[in-house]
Parts: sequence; structure tokens; C-alpha cells
Amino acid sequence: IRRGTTAFADMYFFMPAVARAVLETGMRANLVRSLTSLEKLPEAEAFFREFDGAGEGRVRVYYSPHAEYTTTPELNRAIIERARRDKTGIHVHISETRSEVEGCRERHGVSPVRYYESLGAFDGPCIAAHCVHVSEEDIAILAARHVNVAHCPGSNLKLASGFAPTPRMLAAGVNVAIGNDGPCSNNSLNMFSEMRLAACAAKAAWQDSSAIPARQAIQMASENGARALGFANVGRLEAGMRADLILLDPEAENLHPCFDLAETIAYAAEGLNVRLTMVDGKVLYRDGEFLTLDAERVRANFDRCSKALVGEK
Repeated sequence: IRRGTTAFADMYFFMPAVARAVLETGMRANLVRSLTSLEKLPEAEAFFREFDGAGEGRVRVYYSPHAEYTTTPELNRAIIERARRDKTGIHVHISETRSEVEGCRERHGVSPVRYYESLGAFDGPCIAAHCVHVSEEDIAILAARHVNVAHCPGSNLKLASGFAPTPRMLAAGVNVAIGNDGPCSNNSLNMFSEMRLAACAAKAAWQDSSAIPARQAIQMASENGARALGFANVGRLEAGMRADLILLDPEAENLHPCFDLAETIAYAAEGLNVRLTMVDGKVLYRDGEFLTLDAERVRANFDRCSKALVGEK
């Protein structure tokens, strides 16, 4: 919220707690209980029943097989069947590393993209995280099946996973949004940094200074992200859309001089330049003050829990 995030996707455990935090703070989110075994499937179903559509539609719930290499075909089919039954979507890690792709080919004879297509994962809405090692055939499938790709440049670079062929995916018509993969593999939830990485690293990776221009990077971080999350009525500032928006400080030193607004935002802006964060017309943060949460209490609880995890008192 402090750094301008209004909506996000989260695939992990303890999702009811995350959903309650979303509802309390006023944010918007697409949430999934990640699964690696059939025994936890009822937990995911209960989570869907309780929270999908909550907060006047600010919470959407999908189903999630974690990845091909952590699941069985039986589990994947069961999860995809539940998503079809409940008329919702799928969130899955796909082709994050080269070894993942090679392992999938050894086990099933096809790429992870082709594998999940064959199981029906792309029959409804789908968020495919990473898609670093995808072939031209894979990209064509992603485009034809309207799969949403969550590009996580910071995590992929830090873990030496590679860099997704985002220019080729975008040129093929794939909806590519920007993510951070979470603090464990990124260390930062600052989406301004991710937006800049998505643009600049693509230029270096493909040795093309025109790859991912500033306006396209901003679109990936806003409109494309909203579309990937399944929120059709946010992501753009225009009549008829929900009022999810942020305001930046125009007097911030790092935003001067501003000869091109899009390039200034994409390449120079920082999360700390955010003056106001609004979701659905409700102000969540303004000029250093959180209006929907007790920031000091959150920090204290976080410090207490993190110290307990590493055995500190």
C-alpha cells in the first residue's frame, strides 16, 4: 500500500489470514491455496466457498496446483475439475527453470505449457507464473489460449533462473503482467523496481533498446496486471472504471526534470514517491498515514513472528 500496490495475486498457504488482511485493509486480491497433495484439496474448496467475491468483489479465489514437478497428474486433474465446477481460474508455476522443463519432458514427453494445456488448465482463466523457458510453440499456445503470464524479473534474476522472452510473448499477443514472486526469492515487494527491471533487463537480454518501452512497462504493471487478476473494471483511468489509483509526488527530486512522463515513471520513480493509494474510491494511504490499518501493530507483530522463526527472543 505504501509503495502504491492496489491489487495483487498470492499463491501460498494460510490464505484465510491473507484474505482477512485484504478485507481489513481495503485492497484487492486474487488468492489461491497452493496445493501439492490431494489431502489439502478440501481446504482449498472451503477457502473458495468462504472468500470468493468477498469485499464486494475485491477478493477473487482461484485454484492452484503449485507446479508440474510438485504435483501428480491425478492431483492436477482434480484441481482443474474443481476450478471448472466452481467457474473460476487456475494459478500455476510454469517453466520457471531449465531443469523444470527438462524434467517435465522426461516425465511426460512435452513442455510444461503443453502438459497443462493437455490437462485443461487453460480452458478457463489462468495465471501462469514465470514462463522463463518457453519455446515459440509454447508462446503460441499461451496466446491462443489467453493465458496470463506473471513475469517476475527480480526473482528470476536473483535465482539465476533466466529471463522470460517478454518481447516475443507480448508481440504474440500474450497478456504479460509484472510480479515479484514474493520476499523469499526477491527481498522486495516494490513494484516500481520490478517495472524498471522488466523494461531494462529485457533491453539487455535481447540487446534491443526498443524492447519494452516505458509506456508498455507501465501498462504491464497496471492494466495487464488487472486483467491477469480477473478484475475487468480496474487498471485504467477512465469513465466507468473503479477508482483504483495512486498519486505520486510531482516535487520529488528524483522525478526532476520530467521531459517525458512515462519514461520518468518507468525509469526514475520509486515506491517512496507515492503520496496516495486508493482502492475502489477509498483512500488507504495518504502522506505517510495508513488509514485502514495500524502500521505500528503490524510491524511489531511482524518482528515478533520473524524472530520466532529464527529462534530469537
